[in-house]
Amino acid sequence: MKNDSHAATNLVRLVYASEKSPECAIQDLREILAIARSHNRGAGITGFLCFSGDRFLQAIEGPPKAVNELYASMLKDKRHQRVQLLDYRNVAHREFPQWEMGYAHSLDPHSEVLGTHFGKHAFAPHELTGIEALDLLRILATSTRPGEVPPDRERFEVETSANSA
Repeated sequence: MKNDSHAATNLVRLVYASEKSPECAIQDLREILAIARSHNRGAGITGFLCFSGDRFLQAIEGPPKAVNELYASMLKDKRHQRVQLLDYRNVAHREFPQWEMGYAHSLDPHSEVLGTHFGKHAFAPHELTGIEALDLLRILATSTRPGEVPPDRERFEVETSANSA
């Protein structure tokens, strides 16, 4: 990732929650990550994405123009619905400088984080404040491996149907 020292005052961080649309499949999630990791590297964007069941929580950080353009394109993406901006602010440093797009899936052993730190028993990103959302993504990032991708189809379908019940 590029050195931000000269542009530290020209960084923004955007945090949003959304739900996957019914048309969004596991292959789409893998594609989202692959494209994001490739695009973000050249655009100076870093961030972290958590997906659980049918919900997304994501932080995107970088130059304002690049972050705004990415968010605008995501708002038009038919794989997302019920998009809610949780936080948008100028920042002096990146929270996720090592991640072109980090990723955590709910099948990872993070479920205790919700109860312990946020008093919640289900992943409900629309109910989090921007600060709580960023804190959750920070915690997840500390125990996530680089290059993480969504689970295989069988595990994805089992979890999605379990969360829908």
